[in-house]
This record gives sequence, C-alpha cells and structure tokens, in this order.
Amino acid sequence: MKLFCIGLVLGFAAFQTHVLARMHSNNPSKNNGYKGSDWKTLSGHPTKIIGHRGEKVLMPEHTLGSYEIAAIEQVDFVEPDLVLTKDEQLICFHDLTLRNTTDVAHVKELAYLEGLTVEGDWYIPDLTLAQIKILLVEQREIGIRPQYFNRLFQIPTFEEFLQLVQFMTHKLNVSIGIIPELKHPEILNKRLGKPYFMENEILRILAKYGYPLKSGDSASCETANGESVPCGLVVLQSFNKKSLQYLRNHTTIELMMLVEDEPLLLTVKGLKEISAFAHYYTVWKEILVSGVEAVLAYKQVSYNATEVKEMGGFIGKEDFLPLVHDRGMELGLYTIYDSREPSDRGCAVQCLPQNKTQEVFYFFEKGVDAIFTENIQEARELRIQYDFIIQMKLGSSASPITHSFLWITIFGICLSLFIYM
Repeated sequence: MKLFCIGLVLGFAAFQTHVLARMHSNNPSKNNGYKGSDWKTLSGHPTKIIGHRGEKVLMPEHTLGSYEIAAIEQVDFVEPDLVLTKDEQLICFHDLTLRNTTDVAHVKELAYLEGLTVEGDWYIPDLTLAQIKILLVEQREIGIRPQYFNRLFQIPTFEEFLQLVQFMTHKLNVSIGIIPELKHPEILNKRLGKPYFMENEILRILAKYGYPLKSGDSASCETANGESVPCGLVVLQSFNKKSLQYLRNHTTIELMMLVEDEPLLLTVKGLKEISAFAHYYTVWKEILVSGVEAVLAYKQVSYNATEVKEMGGFIGKEDFLPLVHDRGMELGLYTIYDSREPSDRGCAVQCLPQNKTQEVFYFFEKGVDAIFTENIQEARELRIQYDFIIQMKLGSSASPITHSFLWITIFGICLSLFIYM
C-alpha cells in the first residue's frame, strides 16, 4: 500500500511537470500573442460558437425560449435577426413573411392582410407591432425538433430580447455575447421613407440598454430590477455592405460582413474593401468546401469574368483563412446544422457523407474563427473533443524531462500494483 501511494504521488508530480512544460514551451509569436493558445484562429482561442436564431433545434426559432436555452447552453453569441414593423418597431424574426413559422393563417382578424404585398402570405411591414403580438410562433417540422412548444411564444421585440439577455446574465452569472443581424435594411428603410432608420434605431436601443457604442464609452447594463450586470460582447452583422459602412461611421462595435453569392465580394479586392469597415468576413460554409466557382455554378449565379479578374480573381478555398487573417479579420461561416438534419456539405460538387464530427473538425482544422450552429450542445461537445486532440498532440511533444517523469509514474504504479496484489 505504501508503494501504491508513492506511485500516485509520482503520478501527480509528473502531471504537474507536464503542465509546466506545456506552459513554458508555448511560442507566443506563433499563437498571435496569446500564451498557451493552440488553435489556428486569429486569436489562438477556440472557434466561437454562435447560436443560429437562438437554440432553434429545441425551441421555435427567434423566441424568448430559444434565446434562453441558448444562454443556458453557454453559447458564445446569441443571434437575433431583426426586421421592422409598419409602425417602426424592431422585432426578432428571420423572414419578411409570416406563414412558415407562425399561426397567422388561423388568425381571422388578420385575414384581410393576406396577399396585400406578397401573394398568399402576410408581409411584416404591412403589420403593426400590436398585430404582430397577436401571433404565436411554430416550430418547423425538421429532424428531431420537438413540436410541444408550438404556439407558446409571441414574436419578441429587440428590446425584449435585450431584457432577457441581461436577466440571464444575472441569473447565470456569465457574460452573454449578442450578434444581431440587420435583415433587408435597404428595403425596410425605403418603405418607411427614412434612410438608415434601422441602423440608427438599433444603435439607439443598444445605448438605451447600456451597451457602449464607441471606444471609451462606459458600459451600464442592468436588469429590469436595476441590478448591474456585465455587458456582453456585441457584433452587428448584415449581408448589406452599405448598411455596415454606415454603421462603421457611427460606432466602434465590431461588424460582420455576411457573403453568400455576390461574386465581386468573393474576390481578393472585394475582401480588401470589406476589411476597411468589418472585423468579420463570413461566408456560406460550402465556399470553403467546394470553392467559389463551383458554388456560383451550383446556384446558377452569373458574373462578369473580366470584372472578377480585375478584382484579383476569386479567392481559392484554401486561401480564405490566410488572406482574411492577413487583413487582421476573423473568418466566420454559416451554418452547421443538427446532426439529424442534412448538412448539404460538398453538394455544390458531390454531397459528402453525413458526419457532423468530420464536418466541424474540418473547419476547426482550417482555423475558422466563428461558426453559426444549430444544436449548440453538439457543437460545444465537438469543440471540447477537438481541443482535447490538440492537447494530446502537444503532449506527445513534451520535454524529455516530462517523458522521464511519465515513465517513472507508470513504473511506480505498476510496481505498486504488483506488490499490493
């Protein structure tokens, strides 16, 4: 028994030596100045996980329930999509139409608005906030998504979203990042006849809830009961270039440029232009798997080859990460789906086997800085697994002294067990 205890002590000593060797052997310059960082991301930290529309696998998307579950699952950022109502209120919803994810078709008092702007559907800019609040959200019937929570939640306003985030920050005692997306800002601003109204309104509301808009501003977030809480990180995102350029002139909040199938934005010079105002350059994941030209052909998007050439040509799928990082930007992608739903990975050329672990590890290995994901817990577990693999690889290159202690440990424990038994 004494020898057994000695073996355990030696084991603990070897473990401590191994950890210290790891700490002292890291190269800060290799890891972007972050001591102890081992990922290929710009910061060296693990890839950020963004809850796409909250936790939409378990709860109807863009509901307070969806956002609350995402916070409980410790996601890095919660995403609300933002659109404007007829009476200029910001609400959290993905589409501009309502049929697909609400009970609007069963609400008699709104029947007269069907087809007013969009045939066979209800158009959000045709409805006031009071009319929107009559509706209840429904879950899409895809994969394993539970249907028990249909018609329990209203469509929340942006202010209700922020109130929930600050309440959950206090309740969980953690800082919660938010990443609002401006949906169709040019269309909605034009309909109101107020240029950049949406952008200004988002900044106004963020400031109202204590979020600093510019460097040097003090943070003053608090719950509805007046309890101070830390303001989480804020990133504002959009597919609209002009919208983000306007925001850059009015705030120092980090901005994310979303790019899907705009050919010129997927060129070398297009990336350079975006780097002048955005911190994140975020693309559809298929672009990093099959390449720009294959994706544009798959989506039947035409482009002027001469213009593309003048813009430095399309960025190669292996070149996105180094080019984005060289500009001091972070590379994001959308969307990683629940493992029980089709991933569509590689389908621009040939669909690859359905394997979420392989898919996510592929992007981790590339050094993608942020991913929009559905089923947050799956993504977090995969991030932990990948980080463990990194640490194991680093452990295999530990110092000779560390290896000596490990061998002593093994010998000590084995000898102890032999005598004890």
